[in-house]
Amino acid sequence: GGREALQALDDTPLPDEPPKSVEVSGLTVRNGDAEGDGGGIKVSSIGAEVVLSDVVVEASAAGEEGGGISVAAVGGTLTPDGVTVTGNGAAGDGGGINIATSSATLALTDVTVTGNTSGGSGGGVYTALGSTAALTLTNVTLSSNSAAGVGGGLALRSSGSFSADGLTVADNAAGGDGGGIFVMSNEEMTLASATVTGNSAAGD
Repeated sequence: GGREALQALDDTPLPDEPPKSVEVSGLTVRNGDAEGDGGGIKVSSIGAEVVLSDVVVEASAAGEEGGGISVAAVGGTLTPDGVTVTGNGAAGDGGGINIATSSATLALTDVTVTGNTSGGSGGGVYTALGSTAALTLTNVTLSSNSAAGVGGGLALRSSGSFSADGLTVADNAAGGDGGGIFVMSNEEMTLASATVTGNSAAGD
């Protein structure tokens, strides 16, 4: 099971209760395969602080959501910094990264998501944010991803807060609408600086 797989990485016994703070640094995950969510990494947390630093997730696959990384969080924070997600695939949403949270705060900094594929929406990144959730993208590149549905680079469904600074969305493709970005949101969005180029969509 999952605990045994984690145990094999380190001789330190795992706690009976999940930790409230987790940091993963300098890790490469390659050729992961999950029947469900999170082909490479799956983060399921309630009120925890999770930091991913200098992590590479590549060539992994999910039978459901999040080919590279899947995040399901209630409260807490998730901070990927210097993360590369490349060449992953999901049968569902989020070929590279899938994020579903009702109330967490997420800050992605210096993250590259490239060459991922989704059988659903969000070839690079798919996000579903609840009303008290917040997502910030800083110096994030979404390139050469593809989705059978909407949002080749990014599919954003949000009732929460979204902001981006230094966002590059290039050469992505969607079978539906939004070759680069598809947004369904009833809250204010802030794009301080964004480059969107070379994307294509087969939808109207």
